[in-house]
Amino acid sequence: MSLFETISAETKKRDLRFLVIGGLAVNFYGYSRETGDLDLLIHRDSKEQWLTLFSGLNYAVYQEGDGFLQLSPPKDSAWPVDLMLVRENTFGPMHSASREVESLLERFSGCGKFNPH
Repeated sequence: MSLFETISAETKKRDLRFLVIGGLAVNFYGYSRETGDLDLLIHRDSKEQWLTLFSGLNYAVYQEGDGFLQLSPPKDSAWPVDLMLVRENTFGPMHSASREVESLLERFSGCGKFNPH
């Protein structure tokens, strides 16, 4: 199972909401942008649940700031992950305005969304 399929399955089980942002989102909208990581916007209050999820996938926190986490993959060929942490007054409206789409790599079915704005 790929990282994307695993994230999709695990977030459904754990009822975790997220938005795909960064290079993958830009590419989805038809603009060419090279990317080498997965950027997710998440609710700040779910930070520990996300850390547990990625810890279970052998990711480690590489850098942490007030509004972000950078996670190192377990091996060089895997995707690094950046988590942007926001409060409900930011996350809620963005998540509500987003739509589920098929990513360029895998389908994030059920809970991963792109924000069209």
